Amino acid sequence: MKKIIYSTIIVALVTLASCSKDAKINKRIDGTWKVTIDDGEAVSTGDAITYEFSKSDKKEGTGSVKFTDEVGNSFGQDFTYTLADEKLSITTTSTFLGATTQVYDVVEYSKTKLKISDTVDGDITEMEKM
Repeated sequence: MKKIIYSTIIVALVTLASCSKDAKINKRIDGTWKVTIDDGEAVSTGDAITYEFSKSDKKEGTGSVKFTDEVGNSFGQDFTYTLADEKLSITTTSTFLGATTQVYDVVEYSKTKLKISDTVDGDITEMEKM
């Protein structure tokens, strides 16, 4: 009987710990981030990639990404995101492709740094809070 009680407590604690990590990541992700490394390579001088995250609750929100090249041309894309089990899922929608979701493992996070890894190819993206 004690084993069942202890097992139940351990499962509950692990579940709560993972939920609180996602909430903490989401709290810190809110705001504007400048990409310093994109898909494992440093962002070229003169180019800029910025993400803006706006949380709507503890595990999801909306945002936008903006790409600017060295001559000043820029384009952006809106997205929604969710956080679950330390995975960041970003979903964009276009008229040509419909809804597309990319999933990233959250490797490192703090108030000023976010490091994510693409779950498909393992490429690392690093961002600094602006």
